[in-house]
Amino acid sequence: MLIKQEALKKDFDDAIILNQYGLVAEGTSSNIFMGQNGILKTPILESGSLRGITRGRVLEIAGTLGIPVKETKIKQTEFMQSSEVFFTNSMIELMPIVEINGQRIGNGLPGIISKLLLGNYRIQAGGL
Repeated sequence: MLIKQEALKKDFDDAIILNQYGLVAEGTSSNIFMGQNGILKTPILESGSLRGITRGRVLEIAGTLGIPVKETKIKQTEFMQSSEVFFTNSMIELMPIVEINGQRIGNGLPGIISKLLLGNYRIQAGGL
């Protein structure tokens, strides 16, 4: 909670947590994904991220849609150069991130992978 409070003090909506090795782990209450060159990437659990119910659903949906998925170690520099980024959790479902620390992600709009996954997530959840 302290990390989230610090982010809010700085007028950010949330924070991205790095592990002790500087690798991307998760958000303060969310799992995190990135899209790059048509591949969906998320930190491996060993990076310090939690399993997450919504994370699991997004990975399943990506598989059924034929989106290549890679659970891997993600360096901060690679993450910042991605074409799209989004958080997932049960409350927000899937939330695109278009800017981090004032740096635009991709073209500054939600990416095609996140739009596709969110639409399918909502269809499978009963059209919410």
